[in-house]
Formats: sequence, structure tokens, C-alpha cells
Amino acid sequence: MLMTNKIDVAFFKKYFDVSEMVSTDHAKVKVREVIVPGRLYTIQRLFICEAEGVMHKVGDAPECSVMLAVMYLFNRFGRGDVLVFLADVGEIESCAEALQSLHDCVLCPLHSKSSCYERKQALTPHSYKWKIILATNIAEISLTIAGVKFVIDYLIEKCPPHLKKVPISKASHLQREGRAGRCDDGV
Repeated sequence: MLMTNKIDVAFFKKYFDVSEMVSTDHAKVKVREVIVPGRLYTIQRLFICEAEGVMHKVGDAPECSVMLAVMYLFNRFGRGDVLVFLADVGEIESCAEALQSLHDCVLCPLHSKSSCYERKQALTPHSYKWKIILATNIAEISLTIAGVKFVIDYLIEKCPPHLKKVPISKASHLQREGRAGRCDDGV
């Protein structure tokens, strides 16, 4: 079984010479392709530029930019749950500290070392408060978080082996962007 959301099915079938029936050592197996649509809603792309005071450079601390971006989105579009992609746990902690001044919101860290409680809080919709999920690239794929209306992508990740901060790929950016279009229209 192969599961992916980034594959060219026709190319894959042609490359591996996959027909409708594939022989194995024990039997003939019918090859089936099941497509589950990902993004079902419209996503409005918005690049918050330097003129709006939210620009950053690689290596800059993100907390001010994230705070300004959140406030800009809420002032322009109204409130909604926000998924913020950051490079590491340190950035998540510094952004959480900066965002604590926002009332009526739940701050939810989401990374590989998050506790079960933190993960549940990030993934469970809150009807009485809006939430800001501060995540590493762990939330990039195979995850739908109901209620996310906005995605703020800081466009940086840490890459092995030396865990240097580097700009993300276009494919990663498109994956992250798609987290907003799962359950409703998003920005």
C-alpha cells in the first residue's frame, strides 16, 4: 500500500509499469487507486509585506512578526483559529510568551515533545475561545485541525543533520498553506 499526497499517479504507474492487475508470488492482485480530496475550500493567499510592519529575515526572532500578523488578520478578517508554523520549540515558547497578552484565546504548542494534553488541546475545537496553535513542521502533513481559518507560515524550518534553520521548500509551503482549507475557507 502506498499513501501520499504528493505523487503524480500517471507517472508512478508508467515508471513501475503498473497495469490494472499485478502478479505476486502467490496471486494476482488488482491495483486500485483511491483518491481522497484534501483541500475542499478556497484559500486566500496573503503575503503580509514590509509596508504592513510584519517582515522578517532568516534568523530574526519571530514573536513580534507573529503578534503583528495575528492582529492584522483578526482586524481584517475577524477572529478564527490560527495555525502558526515555526522552526523549533524555542520559537514556539517565545511566541507563546509574547501572545499571552491576547485575551479570549487558547495558546496551544504542537511539536514532537508536546504532552498528550497539549496535543489534545491543539486538535480539539474550542467553541468559547479561539485558539492559536504554535507548531513545528509536525503539523505540516497528515493532520487536519478543525476550526483553523488562518495559517501563518514563518517559512523556516530546522533541517538535519545539523539542525540549521533554512527556508522551507515550495512543496512544504503548499502543504502548510493547505491546513487552512480543510474544513472551511481560509487565509
